[in-house]
Amino acid sequence: MTSLELSTYLNLSVYTIYGLVHKRSLPFIKKGRRLYFEKKEIDKWLMQGRQMTKEDLNLKVDEYLMRNPR
Repeated sequence: MTSLELSTYLNLSVYTIYGLVHKRSLPFIKKGRRLYFEKKEIDKWLMQGRQMTKEDLNLKVDEYLMRNPR
């Protein structure tokens, strides 16, 4: 997808997209002078910022305690 398509997909301005690319915070492909983005990689990048719910945290704690009894 192009920068314009990505800005629509993420509901961000194109300038914000370029800023994230400049900081190398956003996964991108550069072919010549053009930037491209893979939807799969963008979705993966978005999921990295996902916050765990209390239920998720409780499950992790339970798993940890089961593996590491005192």
